[in-house]
Amino acid sequence: ARFDKAGTIQRSFALAQSEVDVAEAKMVGAAAVQRACEGVTDKMITLERVSQDPYRCQTGLASLEDVANAERPVPDEFISPEGNDVTSAFIDYARPLIGGPLPPYARLKLHPVPKKL
Repeated sequence: ARFDKAGTIQRSFALAQSEVDVAEAKMVGAAAVQRACEGVTDKMITLERVSQDPYRCQTGLASLEDVANAERPVPDEFISPEGNDVTSAFIDYARPLIGGPLPPYARLKLHPVPKKL
C-alpha cells in the first residue's frame, strides 16, 4: 500500500516545477554550500525579492532562532474582503514565481434549491 500525505505530492512532482522554482532551488543550494564552507551555522538560506518587474531575487540568511516555529501570514491585501479568493495584488506577486499565465478556473454561480427531507 502507498500513502501520500495531502500537500506533499505537489512538492515532489517535477512537472509542476516552474523555471523559477528550478533556478531558485539551485541558487539556494549553492548559497547553502557556500555558507557551510565558510563555517556559517544556525542559519537558514532565504530568498529576498529584489525587484518585481522584472522579477529578481537574491539569497540572504536568517537566524534559526527567528524562523523556527514562526509563522508569517499571508498579507491581508492578498485576500479578498470576503475571504474566499485572492486579489490582483496576490496574482501580481505570484505570477513571476509561476512563470506563465494562470490556468482558467470556473466561476460557479449559486443556484440554491429547496431542501427536501
